[in-house]
Amino acid sequence: MNWRREMLVSCNKCNNQYSIDASSGYICLCNECLSVCDTNYEHELFMKSFDIFLGENLIANVEWKKQPVIHNSYFFKLQSVFGEKRLQSQDAEDAVKEAVDCMINHVKDMRQKEAERLVGVIVEEYNAKEFSKESTFSGWGVYHEGLYEGNCYDVTLKGDKQVVIHSAVPICKQSKKTRYKGRCKYRTQLNAKEFDDIYKCTMYVSLYGYLFEVIAVSEHLSNVMINDHMKKETDPSLYDSCPISFTHNFYDGTYKDLSPEETAKIDKVRIEKRSIKSDILGGD
Repeated sequence: MNWRREMLVSCNKCNNQYSIDASSGYICLCNECLSVCDTNYEHELFMKSFDIFLGENLIANVEWKKQPVIHNSYFFKLQSVFGEKRLQSQDAEDAVKEAVDCMINHVKDMRQKEAERLVGVIVEEYNAKEFSKESTFSGWGVYHEGLYEGNCYDVTLKGDKQVVIHSAVPICKQSKKTRYKGRCKYRTQLNAKEFDDIYKCTMYVSLYGYLFEVIAVSEHLSNVMINDHMKKETDPSLYDSCPISFTHNFYDGTYKDLSPEETAKIDKVRIEKRSIKSDILGGD
């Protein structure tokens, strides 16, 4: 019979405290140093199941079973946020250590990959309500910006290393007045090497504790389309599931047009900017 109770555990190294909601036995890993904070499980582990927590997030459950043929051998089903795995051991304590080591290695790998992904990336975060008031940006969730003479502009990449600045004011004598995205703008074409930097930008919105990649957005966040590429803002939890439903389309992929009610629940807007000037210039 499963039962759950809330309890407070502490890390002896970092002095962090976590409130966990455990079912049966548990092992808690510190969210910072990944050391074992506290444990509470039976010695007869192969007759039980227990949970593994990362801080306050449940990341794995271990279910023990006895091998039907091999004497004194046991296997357990490890269900985790990283997938399922079957492990086998003749010693219960060694099997517990193997399960914990498996989770620690996965967490380290996950965090290392995220750290590598963010190398060279400028991250900007905005309060959603403030962003919706001030932003007149309208377009795709992946777009380009150019840093020119200390100012950042919305730009379009052209062939032969040419970049077009779209601005409300003329940049130089060569600027031409035109219409861009329904507005009167000044169009200025420059060579990429004239820019201080050029960025590829990806926009995300925070909703229900998840970051969703934006496909398209209208000014003042009046309309937002997101895809199903999401990640939990804190470490993942075993029983977390996507809080909203997406439209599945064979040709257009999986997306969601947020309703006005859902848009109002957006907490923040995150923009990740990666420099691509050197890629554009190539050997120059």
